[in-house]
Amino acid sequence: MKYLASDIMKLLQEVAVKADMTLEYASFKEIYSKMEEELEALPFKEDYLYKRVYQEVKKMKDEYSEISLNSNYIEHIAKYLTYTNYDQFKKMQSQPFYSALENCLGAWYSYVRCNSGEEQILISPVLIFKEGREIFLQLKGPRRMFTGRLKLEGTCVYCLLESKEDKNLHLVFKFGSATKPDVLQGVFSGMSAAGDPIAGREILIRQKEKYGVLKNDRRPMKQMLESKLEDEKIIANYFKERMHCTLKGGRASTFKIDDLKSNFTV
Repeated sequence: MKYLASDIMKLLQEVAVKADMTLEYASFKEIYSKMEEELEALPFKEDYLYKRVYQEVKKMKDEYSEISLNSNYIEHIAKYLTYTNYDQFKKMQSQPFYSALENCLGAWYSYVRCNSGEEQILISPVLIFKEGREIFLQLKGPRRMFTGRLKLEGTCVYCLLESKEDKNLHLVFKFGSATKPDVLQGVFSGMSAAGDPIAGREILIRQKEKYGVLKNDRRPMKQMLESKLEDEKIIANYFKERMHCTLKGGRASTFKIDDLKSNFTV
């Protein structure tokens, strides 16, 4: 199959970045070893990347030159980079990568007010990390791990967090033009433990500690309001008024217009 030499070079450059190596002869043995370790079985031999791909691409005269390569081999290289296939790699090349999202990389704590009515604030560890050309957000709940791709649209970042179980979350945070934000304000929407639609305020606060040492917590509002730490008081006051922090869908039983009557006072 024929490929643009410029695209294959970009593919190899991403491989080198992931393997933490450079594109030079001495590096390709280690690159191959890392690929083999992750993919277990590679259909090509150790010298294929350097001799048949890298050296041949370098011979091309311009970015529009084409090179004939084994499509099965190229698919394996794309999968090493966690792309579904080479077509997805190509699609990502045509999408602008917002380097601003890299300013969000690192460990955070998520804060939301408990929606059950208890005067508590729920705290969850969050990791924002880069994989290939994409930025992901991972939130560790008490029982589930949520992961999703972070997207930048206008002045907000969006993320659909999936748990591969029966619960997902959607997050939207104001991003603006901060070089490296320490606090992100936004909202979440999802499903409560009772199976009802819920939404509310959520904030992310950057942490100096590594993600692995961060723990889930449930803090009484009163305790945080009386804390000696000024930041904790500020957070507690931000979530103090329940009407500003949580929202639930109305009760539904018949799924007809009469359901609405039980959710307002005449």
